[in-house]
Amino acid sequence: MSVVYENLLTDIYKDVLGREPTKQEIKKADTNKIVLTGKLKPEIDKVVYSQEAYNRIAQLDKAIMGHDVSESTIRDQQSQLSQFNFITYDKSPAYVSRVSTMSDIRNDFAFSPSVREAVVNMLTNMGVNPSEQDITWSQDRFAEGKDAQWVRYEHAHGYHGDYAARQLMSSILGRAATDGDSGWLNAMKDGLGNGMTYQQLLSQEAHGFLGDYAAKELLQKIYGRSATDSDTAWLNMVKYG
Repeated sequence: MSVVYENLLTDIYKDVLGREPTKQEIKKADTNKIVLTGKLKPEIDKVVYSQEAYNRIAQLDKAIMGHDVSESTIRDQQSQLSQFNFITYDKSPAYVSRVSTMSDIRNDFAFSPSVREAVVNMLTNMGVNPSEQDITWSQDRFAEGKDAQWVRYEHAHGYHGDYAARQLMSSILGRAATDGDSGWLNAMKDGLGNGMTYQQLLSQEAHGFLGDYAAKELLQKIYGRSATDSDTAWLNMVKYG
C-alpha cells in the first residue's frame, strides 16, 4: 500500500477508534486496489461505521449529556466523520483531506441545541438562573473534553453553588451563614455537585440534621431551654410541618 494511504488510514484509526490499526487490518485494506481503483472511501467507511466507532462516539456523547443519546444522533455523527475531500490528479485521488475529526464531532455536539438545553436544565435544577456566560462556559468545557460530572461539580463548588448553599441554609435556619457553617456549606455543595437538585437537597436538609438543629434552636428561643427526649414530637412537627 502507498505510504500516504497507509498513513491516512492509520490516522483515521487513531482518531476515530483511539488506537492504531493492527497489521492484519492494514493488510485487509487491499494494498494496490485502493490506489488503482480509487476505493479508499469504502476502507475509510469500514472504520467509521464499525461497531467500535459507534460505541466510542456513544461514550463521548454520554459523557457530555450524562445519559445515552439516540441512535440517530450517533449515526449522523458517523456520517459526518465519513466525509472527505478528494483532490484528484490525472484521474486518480492524489490527496485526501478529512472534513471532520472526532474533535470536530465533540465540538459540534457540545454546542448543539440538545446540550445547551441539558446545561440549562442542570443549572436550573441546582437553583441557578443561568446566564449566557454560564452556558457558554459549560459548552466550552465539554468541547475541551470535560464530562457532565466535572462541569456540574465545578459549578457546584463555584459562585453559584456557594450562593445556592447559603440560600438553602438561610431558608432552613432563618439566618445568614457564617464562617462557622463552612462544613455544612461544603456538604451541600458536594450534594449539588454529585447530582442532587436544589429541591432535593432542601428537603433532605430540612428533614435531617440541619432541620433538627434549626428546630432545637427555635425551641431554645421560645422556651429558654435545651431540647430533651420528651420534645421529639414537637421537634418533628417543626421539621415536617
